[in-house]
Amino acid sequence: MFGDWPYGPDLFAAAPLLIDSINWTRRCVSWLHVGDIHSGSQPCTGAGLVPPPTTSDPGYNQAVFDRFAQFKDPFVYTPGDNEWTDCHSPRSSGAARR
Repeated sequence: MFGDWPYGPDLFAAAPLLIDSINWTRRCVSWLHVGDIHSGSQPCTGAGLVPPPTTSDPGYNQAVFDRFAQFKDPFVYTPGDNEWTDCHSPRSSGAARR
């Protein structure tokens, strides 16, 4: 089980290292991501928001999904507060986290 990942471009770029490491281990047979695919200070992706925030990156969710699809074992993702409830707060527009 893990979450709060991938936060930002550096961790997203390093995702193959984590995914390969997880795919290599045979101690677990399934994985659970407990949400927060971006930090609360990163702009929301705009998914489900009408109109989407002007700072949103609609392709981000798909890019994260494509990374998640690389896991060999069953993988479950649950949305975290950063990608749902926090998207309605002022900080989702890129403002500093309170």
